Amino acid sequence: MKQMEMPPPFLSTVCITCKRVVQYELVGLDEDGNQGRLLAKCLNEDPFTHARCNFMHWHADFPYRAPTSLCLPSPPSIPIIVDPLVSVVPAANVVQVQPILGPSRISCITLGCKSTRIRRDCGRRSCKAHCLEAGGCQAPAHRGSTTETMRRNHLTPPATLSSTTGLASPSNVVVVMPTPGIPLQIDPTLQATVPPQAPSAAPPSTSIDARANPQFASHMSSVFTEQWATEQRLREEQRERDSARLRNLQKTKHTILLYVWLQDHVQPTVVEFQDGFTWPHFVLDDSVISLAGLAPLPPHHRFNIYRPSLGIWTVVSLGHVVEVNENSRVFVKSTDVQHCKNLTEHSITPTCQFRGRLDVTRERTYTRQRLLQDELANLSPSTSSSRVTPKRKARREDELSPSVRRTRHRLTIQSPDTSEGDTQVRPFSWDGFAHQPLLPPTTSKEREPHTPSTNTHHSESEIESSHHPIHPPCSREPVTVNNSSPPCHFRGDVVQQPPIADSSKTWPTDFYVFEIVKGFEEIERVSRFKGFNIKKAFEAHFSLPYARSTFYEHRARWTSSSPIAKASALAAGATPSGLWKSFMVDNPAPRAATKAARRRVHHAVDQVADSDEGDSGCEESD
Repeated sequence: MKQMEMPPPFLSTVCITCKRVVQYELVGLDEDGNQGRLLAKCLNEDPFTHARCNFMHWHADFPYRAPTSLCLPSPPSIPIIVDPLVSVVPAANVVQVQPILGPSRISCITLGCKSTRIRRDCGRRSCKAHCLEAGGCQAPAHRGSTTETMRRNHLTPPATLSSTTGLASPSNVVVVMPTPGIPLQIDPTLQATVPPQAPSAAPPSTSIDARANPQFASHMSSVFTEQWATEQRLREEQRERDSARLRNLQKTKHTILLYVWLQDHVQPTVVEFQDGFTWPHFVLDDSVISLAGLAPLPPHHRFNIYRPSLGIWTVVSLGHVVEVNENSRVFVKSTDVQHCKNLTEHSITPTCQFRGRLDVTRERTYTRQRLLQDELANLSPSTSSSRVTPKRKARREDELSPSVRRTRHRLTIQSPDTSEGDTQVRPFSWDGFAHQPLLPPTTSKEREPHTPSTNTHHSESEIESSHHPIHPPCSREPVTVNNSSPPCHFRGDVVQQPPIADSSKTWPTDFYVFEIVKGFEEIERVSRFKGFNIKKAFEAHFSLPYARSTFYEHRARWTSSSPIAKASALAAGATPSGLWKSFMVDNPAPRAATKAARRRVHHAVDQVADSDEGDSGCEESD
């Protein structure tokens, strides 16, 4: 008959439902293999909620089993191996407690280790860590090298039972559990076998390994490391070559030519810059001026710089910044130099062969110039005579009467001496059909008689009125402005526009060159402000109605003229030779030849049409 042993009275726990202390009891039944285990079970009723507790808890540290007999087993015959470094408490202070042994729970045989994860095939009956420290066994997970075992034994400090060698007080009691000792001699079949290491053919590595005697090589072979280093070196050399090539290409594109005239009628000094400035702004500082040949200048010293867009020399000071582009040129001269030798030749941009697919802007410019040349060749006097025979439209016989001659309709203008009440418009006839006159406006102002200017010279841009048989001629009057009108005033960014009035001064023939050039500069500056365009700036500066075609045409005339012509026109000042009409005679517009050829062709066509109409009218009258 099996006799159950009661558990110690201090083994208890607290119910999580009713918060009562519940004692552990031994399980007597062995249905699920739980015989001998400690179980705390609470089946009380909660006095507040009247709910029955169903609390159960197994004790994990004391897997008790009922012993087969009351006799304790004899001590093992194998001597216990005690580490000499471990201090042992005297036997007087040690109380021997006999545990209740059970066959289902096996713990590690190492002193102080409570691990129960013991492999069945482990020959040392220890956990993995302590088995490897002892040298390993035949279990697959417990096989370890001798080096690793030595390292573990060297790095792991020995476990001690107590920090003191002996205590006189009976309160300091250490419970020593009887543990079967490790035999001094181990079966050779249980020892881990270390395979012999074959000698390596590779030369010994100079690198330091973390392990004393590594089992596997921790570095690549030298053939791979040397190849990798060679590839990295070649890549770095290629990168340096590409970087140098890009820097040189950028310097070539950002080349600036500086032309400096120091004396009259002497060739300029040409200096080329590729670095020393931040693109695209070129600063005329002390280093640039001294390299160009000018003497060291004081901080507020002034010199002249040429502006190709306007064709004039402007006065600047030291530290002036110029915005440049690729292969641009900067022209500088001293203030006492009056005649710059070969300025025109140096200011002309050299033409070079280009590729249309790579330079669309120059391709379009070349296409426009080629079309103008072809048109000018077709409109030349030698070829225009054979092309002035216009085609006449066919007309039916019943459309017009034979006695009616085609007449032109003309726009009648009210004479200056006509009063407001006598305002009438004569009816006009076209192709024999009479039309009713238009009704006059309800309110009309008396028109002032126009006083024509004494100057009869007109711009080349003024196209002669065409005498077409169908369209009426357009009467063009010169634009005039009153000299007594107040001039325009600029206050910061605000332009005050004076009223536009009539005058005997005509644009642009009655203006001087320096006035028009100053107007171009002022219009270009003011038109950049928000709210002011070219039209407002033109009317504010010249006090004249804005004419878009004439403004752009005369500005293009000034831009395309040579620097010598610009300088001479500006030097003339307020003299007859300094008038804009004199400048127009010496410097035609860029497309003046083409416009003149077109006017000649239109005039010839009108003459042929008039002669044909006259002949047909005479035949019909006969």
